[in-house]
Amino acid sequence: MKRCRALALVTAVTFMAGCTESTLVRSYPPGSTVYLNGELKGITPIVLSVPRSEFDKETFRVRVDHEGYESEERPLATQSCRGRIVGGVFTFGILLLFRPPTCFVSPQDFALKAVPGASPRAQATPVSEMTVEERLQRLQQLRDRGTITQDEYDRSRQQILLGN
Repeated sequence: MKRCRALALVTAVTFMAGCTESTLVRSYPPGSTVYLNGELKGITPIVLSVPRSEFDKETFRVRVDHEGYESEERPLATQSCRGRIVGGVFTFGILLLFRPPTCFVSPQDFALKAVPGASPRAQATPVSEMTVEERLQRLQQLRDRGTITQDEYDRSRQQILLGN
């Protein structure tokens, strides 16, 4: 009986852990705006998560923008996760039913190139050195210019205020 309970617990935990795939997106310069498949997700560094049900069905394209720098866009890289493969072997394949052996590479780094002749002010302070107020001002500027929607502004504002 204890063995059945333990198996049920392991199965439940495994299932719950298999709901999303995540990766850390970093940029140089930090504080760049990140879009996932054209939708604003926030400001770097940021952890992007996608539902596992969508992970195998589509390619996720990330665009990173920063004023004074050329934008960079590319698909999120994936890899075989050795730990999942080993776990699958030791659980006789049960783990692989809930978490397939592929995942995002993490972290994913974007190095933006400065636009020749851009003002030094455009090549802004890294987000780690920006205050919450400065990050909120930058976000508001993006909204005021029409670069992001009100919904995107609200989500990113909440992330900044929560310290993410």
